[in-house]
Amino acid sequence: MGGTPSLDSSNHLSDAHAAASLLQPAAAATAPYQDQDPQPHPHARCSGTNSAKASPASDSTARIEKRKLNTLSARRYRQRRLDRMSELEAELREAQSERDALKVRVAELEGETKVLREMLRKDQ
Repeated sequence: MGGTPSLDSSNHLSDAHAAASLLQPAAAATAPYQDQDPQPHPHARCSGTNSAKASPASDSTARIEKRKLNTLSARRYRQRRLDRMSELEAELREAQSERDALKVRVAELEGETKVLREMLRKDQ
């Protein structure tokens, strides 16, 4: 019983008052800054306007504009992706063509080597 905290309700209330008194100075210290606009986080997912001060119409307009910009950005990305895929496919076709030409050349050289070896064997 000596190591366990007591569940006395008067202790609980005094702990709550102590916690509240610790929080009050911190709130008082920030009071002069409450009337200033908070700086938006650079990676925030908001439209950049303070939603508490913005009118619903301007907030809606900002969202629509943001949606338009996002749509255009997505369209440009999809086009870049298609262009890149086309480039890669062209490079692939070129590499396959070069590979096929090299296979033909290897076959020609192997045939020539075989003929030359047979000629050497006949001479010996």
